[in-house]
Amino acid sequence: MAIWLPKWSVDRLRRLERRSPERRHDRRPLLLVDRDRQRQVVARCCERASEQGVRPGMPAAQARALFEPGGVRIEPHDAGADDRALEALAAWAMRFSPLLQRDPPDGLLLDVTGCGRVFGGEASLAQRASDSLRQLGIRARVVVAPTFASAWALARYGEHRVQVVQLASLRTTLALIPVAGLALEQDTIDALAELGIERVEHLLDLPRSTLPARFGNTLLLRLDQALGHAIEPFEPVRPAEPIAAEREFAGPTDRIEAIEITARDLLAAVTEELQRRELGARAIAVTLVRSDLPPETLEIRMGRPSRDAAHLWKLLA
Repeated sequence: MAIWLPKWSVDRLRRLERRSPERRHDRRPLLLVDRDRQRQVVARCCERASEQGVRPGMPAAQARALFEPGGVRIEPHDAGADDRALEALAAWAMRFSPLLQRDPPDGLLLDVTGCGRVFGGEASLAQRASDSLRQLGIRARVVVAPTFASAWALARYGEHRVQVVQLASLRTTLALIPVAGLALEQDTIDALAELGIERVEHLLDLPRSTLPARFGNTLLLRLDQALGHAIEPFEPVRPAEPIAAEREFAGPTDRIEAIEITARDLLAAVTEELQRRELGARAIAVTLVRSDLPPETLEIRMGRPSRDAAHLWKLLA
């Protein structure tokens, strides 16, 4: 399954501004700009700006000229913040599949093999993902397809916001999208366009043996990956193991001093690991496993991360 976030930067900024009263009511079209040498260019824009003719890569001055004076809002594009937010969104999206790969700058790839039955089918899974993202204020296109390359292509160049494609119809569905959906270099796309090859169906009509000599081996590789005839690399996100420490007594005890000493020793081991990972804890939980009763869990939560063992023990003691 591929999830594409076509207005990712804009959506992220809008969500942040819900917390800012002075910007909450600014409804002007939004442009996010980067600096390219000595000029500013549009990196991302909202849908209303797109309707006015703004496109990524356009000089900011040219984009501004499409609006009345003061009729457009221009903000700097923060690619680093986008990347960190995408990483957080990837962790959130693991509710749909434990095998997930980030596709920077604005996509996620999920291996949903076998996950459909948990959600009532793949169509229901795709719709659930789309609806959940919309509730977060994120516009997305979601496609379930037999290969990652085909899902990637259809999410970006297909006609549907939510789509499920079966293997039997994959070839005919891919045939209708532009060759850019094969994630080709722009030089290759331009060379194909000069010959009138604009859609995947035009490529499929050509003899395979003639393509590598004119366009290189990458073109056939991308095509075969989309059709499921070649292996695709997939490096799923590996969630960090939670930091934990435990100790088992020789037998039951009701001595509070022994329990406190043990808890403090375990807390020291946890904070040492936090320091090694250069992390801080927002919550600490101690679970006391009792022989004749359900486990007892004591939990503290902090307003800001901490790995100070003395501070955490004062809160827990």
